[in-house]
Amino acid sequence: MSDQTNTISLNDAKAYTQEWRSSDGRYNDHNKLNAFLIPAEDLQEALDLLEGQAGKTYVRAYIGVKNEGRLTEEKLVIVATIADEDDPTIYKDLIYGEIDGKGATDPGSAVNSGIFDFTKPCPPFCDPKSPLN
Repeated sequence: MSDQTNTISLNDAKAYTQEWRSSDGRYNDHNKLNAFLIPAEDLQEALDLLEGQAGKTYVRAYIGVKNEGRLTEEKLVIVATIADEDDPTIYKDLIYGEIDGKGATDPGSAVNSGIFDFTKPCPPFCDPKSPLN
């Protein structure tokens, strides 16, 4: 398993996702967002958390916004998931190695949080010649 060098804290993840959902986080406020550039090495860190799970495995991506005054940057916050034992249609977030982050002792720490933000928004990190852009 990787050392999860690209994790962020639960507090940062909450701030990003809450900002996206706030009145400033409406789609029209972020309509220049076409995609995210994701380093494969970093995505592998998130996938490594699924090692040993039986059946289908999934990660979940939350949309967020990092807001630093007048500067904002769209974020894709990624967590590994695990199937709920009672309802196989529900996949629960794995945060700090716990289902839904229960038992997290330091939500301000990024160390081994299992919450990843290593994405760059497009634009400006786009392929200008892509037919998908």
